[in-house]
Amino acid sequence: MWKLLATAYPEQFRQVSSYRCVKIEGPRLSMGEYLGLVTSDSVSWRVVLTLAASHARVPELVEISSIRNLAALEIVTPSHAQPLLDEAALPLAALSDRIVRTWSELATASGAFAHLRVLVLYQQPNLSRLALQYLRAFPSLQMIMVLDCPGIVSVDSEASGWEVAFGLDKPHTLYECYRMSLKDEARGSPALAGVPVLDFQVGQQASRTLSNMSQKPWTVYLRRTETEKSERGEPAPKRPRVASTPRPPGAQRAVMKTHKGKDLGGVLQDFL
Repeated sequence: MWKLLATAYPEQFRQVSSYRCVKIEGPRLSMGEYLGLVTSDSVSWRVVLTLAASHARVPELVEISSIRNLAALEIVTPSHAQPLLDEAALPLAALSDRIVRTWSELATASGAFAHLRVLVLYQQPNLSRLALQYLRAFPSLQMIMVLDCPGIVSVDSEASGWEVAFGLDKPHTLYECYRMSLKDEARGSPALAGVPVLDFQVGQQASRTLSNMSQKPWTVYLRRTETEKSERGEPAPKRPRVASTPRPPGAQRAVMKTHKGKDLGGVLQDFL
């Protein structure tokens, strides 16, 4: 009902109920079905999505890119997860460079993640510095918060276009992180701050995980703007010149073919 009203009466509803929190601590549906529940093609409302020790296949994680109204995403993978003994059992949701690269391609080709402002990652050992480069393709992404992601934290992130800050405290909820990312823009665009938000969590965070997340210092990456780069005196990257070779007599000039960007359906086929 909340989603219907927020879609049908966006201007009036933001004055009445601009925030709704839903927690599914004992998931009974597939991850794909839950993702469908939080999608708004009209982008009348935003969703901040937390996957807390949730089970999902790789294609379902790729499918997160289809949530047009996604404003903030948090993926929590506990380090003490039990190994899978049944091949048919679903693995815990966890990211890899390959998944983030696919997200990046979809962001460039089809405008995925157009409204994502905050990304929070906990216990993602399969991510490397490449993930930071891929995430630069997300046009609205302002802040990445990571904890226990050694492949990311151990490198110089500034080369990937991010300002890094170590040893910071994380706000208690993903929604607070999202609100924090809006502070500067809310002054110039009050309408953005007033958009209704659905705070949706799939899975239950164990007390041990919550303790680690609240007591350990986080690393935060903030997007570096072109203005900041120019103020530092950094030259714009130059496109490398490639030496040309003479064309043999009678040879025809090559014609570049037009390739269509991948859509979500085509990308999912790569993982199936």
